[in-house]
Amino acid sequence: MRALRRGLPGGNAAAYLLALATGVASLSCRSHETGPALSISVEGENLVPTQDVANAAAVCCCRVRGSVRNTSSIPVHVNIFFDARGASGSLGAALDWVRNIDPGATKPYEAVGIVAACADVTSLTAQHSITGIYTGSGGS
Repeated sequence: MRALRRGLPGGNAAAYLLALATGVASLSCRSHETGPALSISVEGENLVPTQDVANAAAVCCCRVRGSVRNTSSIPVHVNIFFDARGASGSLGAALDWVRNIDPGATKPYEAVGIVAACADVTSLTAQHSITGIYTGSGGS
């Protein structure tokens, strides 16, 4: 630090180091590439009994049905995830994986995994995730 201080006019080593660090940080950001924004619209969160019997909503088990629309500009895969809760706490997680949804297209989902009667579900918390599908040629 002494040698650096002697070599700079006015001994402004701190300013020099700050400028150097800023320049290095900006160089590392230049190599980062981003793609299109990914977005979906989940339409319908209908609780449906697993069984098709009389009074099925009061019998185990339950699933969530609806559709998912791709509002992105590229095809996507969507992991549908609903955390189901009731008065006694967690009732399980309803899951589905909807593949290859083209831009603007809508596909149905049927998320299974709630280990309680539909009548026992008091809330669903959605935590969906989206994966973009690269469809380019990969070269120039």
